[in-house]
Amino acid sequence: MKIEIVLTTLLFGLNLFACTSTSIETDQTSFTAVALRASGMLDSTYGTLGVVSPLGNYSPRLVIQNDGKALVLTTSGRSSSHISSTLSRLLSTGQPDLSFGLNGEVVVPGSLGAVTLVCPDGANAYNDWGATCQVPERLEVSATVVSPVLPAVLSVYRFLPSGQADGSFGTNGIETTPSAWGFSYATATDLSIQADGKTLMIGNFVTQTSSGSYLARLERNGTPDPDFGSDGLVLLPSTAGTVQALALPNSEYPVVLTRNSLNTAQILRFTDSGKPDQHFGIGGMVQLDFATTNDGATGYALLALDNGRLVVGGPGNLWQLLPNGKPNTSFGIAGHTVLDNFDIRDLVLDDQNRLLAAANMYPVVAKEATLMRFKPSGVFDSSFGTAGKSNLSFCSEFCDVTDYYYVFSSLALQRNGRILGASTQYSSRSSQVKIVRVLP
Repeated sequence: MKIEIVLTTLLFGLNLFACTSTSIETDQTSFTAVALRASGMLDSTYGTLGVVSPLGNYSPRLVIQNDGKALVLTTSGRSSSHISSTLSRLLSTGQPDLSFGLNGEVVVPGSLGAVTLVCPDGANAYNDWGATCQVPERLEVSATVVSPVLPAVLSVYRFLPSGQADGSFGTNGIETTPSAWGFSYATATDLSIQADGKTLMIGNFVTQTSSGSYLARLERNGTPDPDFGSDGLVLLPSTAGTVQALALPNSEYPVVLTRNSLNTAQILRFTDSGKPDQHFGIGGMVQLDFATTNDGATGYALLALDNGRLVVGGPGNLWQLLPNGKPNTSFGIAGHTVLDNFDIRDLVLDDQNRLLAAANMYPVVAKEATLMRFKPSGVFDSSFGTAGKSNLSFCSEFCDVTDYYYVFSSLALQRNGRILGASTQYSSRSSQVKIVRVLP
């Protein structure tokens, strides 16, 4: 049986999660994983006191395989021409899975973007524990490789369960963006796999004459899908701004979350052919006003529910939209929950339909990472942490400096309900990735 993993990498991005742990250091990176002891507390049976530190400096992304193992994608390096990404696989205990790649790791050149799972026989079905394949999943990853003399190259990599390249995808497991797209520089922010095994990808691009954001679809073998947009590519409206997240509802109509400098987020839904879905919002687009003073930041997190509804998180607000794009007035107050001074970066849904959110404080950064849980109605779940919030502090190195802070970036759920969170601890001395496990 085979497992496929799909991964994307992006040049810039910051994410943090707090925990207490031992750390593994190289001359490039140090990572830590954390666990909690009660609902909303670190799970001390995971890693060291609930914390694991995989290889990498920043921007961790998490995916859980069907067998419960965790895939962690991180980026190392600061110089734009000397950046690499590392895909690590962790056992349920938080220890490295030495059967994966070299000593539990696969190194991908370039800056990270996203990682996702693929069922090798198609027929992908998803929940918050990953792809539910009859056989083990493969992995897909995207990365942007920057050269000091050549144009940046955006590539999608596919790996077998062993961490070896999947030769059935692209050329020796690698597919680069086609020259027909005209990109001189591009990033891949998020990936998703359709039920038929095709890859959806969003990102931002620069050409010789313009810049913007895109949605693309690749065939199962990695070539652009000619039945989607123009040669597999859809350019988003110039008003969309920067793409943030991609979701694939049961309808298989892709949904893209973007943000711009006007304190607004745009949610765009497309048909299977890549055209705007006229049954969603106005002309396929819904605009949300986050009314934030956080430097124009708006939506960051997007989650598609089984009933076709969408959940959108960002600074100060958590929204829920009906399938037609209108706010769900039974959620929170008039469709949204106000979160003073918190910025949501990722969302997952547990088996009791409760929303879990990875959050950061703004506009002032904090020495804690915050995990929130909401009831289906959008109110805080008081049985979790303190009044629905768990503030985690798990500094393990350079804790003597006063300028360290955390940035949360990614969440995932294990089948036993325990919560994995990925964050980055920043300070004037270094940046470190932290993976923590929290009790439900």
